[in-house]
Amino acid sequence: MPAARSKYSRYGVLICGAGFAVAILLLQAAHAQSLSLTQPGSQPRNQFRPQPNARPAAPDPEEPALDRPRPSRPRPQGSDAHICADQKADLAVDRIQSCGNLINSGRLQGEALGVAFELRGLAHLDRGDVAHAIADFNRAIEFAPDLAPAYQNRGNAWYARGNFGQALADYGKTIELDPGQPSPYINRAAVRRDLGYKDGALADYQKAISLRPELVTAYSGRGQLYLAQKDYANATADFDLAIRYQPTAANYMLRAQAHEGAGDLDGALADYKSALARDTTQDDARKAATAVEARREKARLAAQEQAAKGAADKAAAEKTAAEKAVAQEQAAKAVADKAAAEKIVAEKAAAQEQAAKVAADKAAAEKTAAEKVAAEKADRHKTKRRETALDRAKRQYEARKKPPRERNPRKPPAHELTPSEQRRLYFEALERRQRAEPRSGRRDGFNQSFR
Repeated sequence: MPAARSKYSRYGVLICGAGFAVAILLLQAAHAQSLSLTQPGSQPRNQFRPQPNARPAAPDPEEPALDRPRPSRPRPQGSDAHICADQKADLAVDRIQSCGNLINSGRLQGEALGVAFELRGLAHLDRGDVAHAIADFNRAIEFAPDLAPAYQNRGNAWYARGNFGQALADYGKTIELDPGQPSPYINRAAVRRDLGYKDGALADYQKAISLRPELVTAYSGRGQLYLAQKDYANATADFDLAIRYQPTAANYMLRAQAHEGAGDLDGALADYKSALARDTTQDDARKAATAVEARREKARLAAQEQAAKGAADKAAAEKTAAEKAVAQEQAAKAVADKAAAEKIVAEKAAAQEQAAKVAADKAAAEKTAAEKVAAEKADRHKTKRRETALDRAKRQYEARKKPPRERNPRKPPAHELTPSEQRRLYFEALERRQRAEPRSGRRDGFNQSFR
């Protein structure tokens, strides 16, 4: 429906308060035989003025016969004007009859006649007779073109018939005629919301709230818009305000749906129970509460299962981490052992290399020493041989001058030498003699001297 229900209509129609008050004043004035309807200086701000060319309405030949039997109770007390202006749904038949009496009386003209048609159209809406309601609203607009409630209520009738385009047009005309009333904004927002025009609907709800901040239907309607968009936080906030101003079962049901959509099952269950406490006939609330309880139990079991699974996963992860840590520790130990072994091998190789170097250095030193010794020995031998030849030449020269006994003082006496020594000395002397003197015929005499 376009908006939340009110005490003025069974179709959720918000009738402009000023228009309703004017209708009562006009009908009361008409009933009092005051047909001029104009009292300068005493009319309210929205008082409708008569049209100069207004004509009395002819009896309505198309007025439908009442298909409902009249109730057994007596006719309500009061004049036709009071009964026609009444908004009680159970008096719809009496209201239609009383409004018809006023219309067919010929005493109403201009805007007053339009108000009578508009009130009879509301009575037809309360009975569910949309066709005759639209016909009466059309007649009301014919006699009172500036009657904003007629356009708004005809928009509600078009909405009930499913003609949303005509409904939006009539709500727009209502806003044009009376922009200070929030109800046409709410009705147009409801139609736009149902048609999917979310931005336009939101703008209309916000305009209605700006005009009347305590208007419950505006918060409820905007909350339903947020609920359809799955904006559960804003929807819950609007339903909170609606419940603050009007804690009805319907508002608790809406907030419960917002809580349920947001996953707050406890809040949803509490709101469903609050709706049942305010209206025990709410079967939807009872079924929804049962479904939420089952869902909450299922969620609890799922949470327990998830927690158990999480604990198992955590334990498995910890075990895997421990095994990984052990493997890493073993790998680190293996790397350390390998490094230590490589270090030992390297140290051993270095020691061997050092030992080889020491051995090589020692061999080189020994070789150098040997070469030095050999060189020294060779030099010494060479020098000794050279000195021996010189000394020998000198000695032989000097020895010729000395007596035989003194020629070789170092030689022991002949009788003191062994035969082998004597032979060695003989050959040495012979060799020296051969080197010092050329070969000549004196050899025989020399040889003979040593025999």
